Amino acid sequence: MLGAAFLVPLPVLRSLLDPLRAVPSTISELTLLQLIGWQSPRLREGRWNEAKLLREATESLDEMSHAARADGVNVWARSGHRTLSQQRYLWNSKFRGRDSVRAPDGSRETLDGDLSAEEKVQRILSYTAFPGTSRHHWGTDVDMAQSFSDHCADYLLEHPGEAQPDGDEGAPADLPENCLPSHRWLLAHAADYGWHRVYDVARGGFQPEPWHWSYLALAVPALARYLAEVTGDLLRDRDVDGDSVVLDDFASYRDRFLLGVAPEALPGPAEPEGEGEPPAEDESGESPTVPELP
Repeated sequence: MLGAAFLVPLPVLRSLLDPLRAVPSTISELTLLQLIGWQSPRLREGRWNEAKLLREATESLDEMSHAARADGVNVWARSGHRTLSQQRYLWNSKFRGRDSVRAPDGSRETLDGDLSAEEKVQRILSYTAFPGTSRHHWGTDVDMAQSFSDHCADYLLEHPGEAQPDGDEGAPADLPENCLPSHRWLLAHAADYGWHRVYDVARGGFQPEPWHWSYLALAVPALARYLAEVTGDLLRDRDVDGDSVVLDDFASYRDRFLLGVAPEALPGPAEPEGEGEPPAEDESGESPTVPELP
């Protein structure tokens, strides 16, 4: 029995040994400014990956990448933790027409300067989170490099969730060699290491992102804290173009985009602060909404 335990991936073993643990200290110690990416938590860069993440997520990603290499597959993350400033650069570049945006159908377009702020924001939000709300701010999520490149992303968006065989006639001739094998490997094995696709299907918020993977042991409690503690006012005056479109109705944005993830990525019901007492109100005077798993 003891020998078999050591064959279990580290994240699964942790959950078996400590199934009742509440919020990990790594997450409970995050400040509000770290939750919104204005400041960075203590991060680690893994041996097999360029992405910087919280320690437990880095260890799990390294273990997963090492296992993939043993199977002859290169699973390598390029984009991990992202600051609010970095997210703002991506957002403002798209808003100002300096960088293209990906439309809901996966095609790319450059936003016309004559579009209203509301129209620009809605188009950007198909694939880009409003600065201060990205899951990348927490150090728990990554974009995988092979499926992050344009050709591979385009192909995976056209064939959502499919594990295409080598030599598929529908694949572009210049598709990166390791793209489809790595994607197939992740679909088959990533959950064993605690990694999940949270934008797997369209749910009325962000469009599916085959390249985005989340370490749920830390990301779920991070999302719970974010929902309970972060208000739109905390994100104001951060030099983000079109910010009022999102922040004037932040509750709707939160419900549509932050909660528009796979069911396993959602927190459970919030614990009351005292027996018979409702959850504390946030600074906006509204009780935070934390959904139950379906």
